[in-house]
Amino acid sequence: MKAERARAGLLRRGFSFFVDGILVFIPFQALAAILFVLTAGAVQFDRGVTFTQCVKATNLPADLKPAPPADANSAQICKTFFFGLETARQLTIVRVTKDGKETSTESRNYILNRNDKVIDGWSLDGPAWVALLAYLIWGKLRKGGTIGDRTNKIVLVDDSLKTTSPPNIQQIAIRYLALLGPMLLATLAITVVSRLPGALETRITAQDWVWLFAFAIPALLYYLVCGVQIMLKRDPVWDRVARTAVIVKT
Repeated sequence: MKAERARAGLLRRGFSFFVDGILVFIPFQALAAILFVLTAGAVQFDRGVTFTQCVKATNLPADLKPAPPADANSAQICKTFFFGLETARQLTIVRVTKDGKETSTESRNYILNRNDKVIDGWSLDGPAWVALLAYLIWGKLRKGGTIGDRTNKIVLVDDSLKTTSPPNIQQIAIRYLALLGPMLLATLAITVVSRLPGALETRITAQDWVWLFAFAIPALLYYLVCGVQIMLKRDPVWDRVARTAVIVKT
């Protein structure tokens, strides 16, 4: 019985997520490649299987909004490709200042269309991540799991029953809330602070990073502890609170 309920380790879980991510993101990349052409670059996507090519930008657009860092000393245009088809284009303007041992960096990113004009583009990132989460939830509710799970011979089960039955929707909701909650809270805190007047969005120095990471440290420690638990073939926090378990199929 113990062998049948052996917990999956970090590699199996990681490869499972990798396979599922590729399966979901590739259709979005193909769609982005089509929409990038049809919309002249207004719709973009830079996740998944990509190749990025960057070149130095010489002629910068005038009247950039918001304004780039004053006295910027570096600028480059990066194009993202999916099997040779462009899916995203971005201009990055940077000012790097060295004062003794301290180095501060100020940067600003702009979305470019196919004509290298700055635009308020629309990204498929959000829909892609929502689709991935929906696919994972749907897969975990099925006895066979997702394609990534089946490829790596693992399955999420209702551990309260001590069987191979899949968890119910309530357990899934609790599990993913415990899994994603710390990351989402940290991201929200950093986003709010970075949008304050004169804050991190336009000026990031070494001192700024120190207190910026203060928002992320609790989340990082949480995931570090959970990662160690998984490596030791134990249930991480999110599986314990949801009374679920990721086991290896035999």
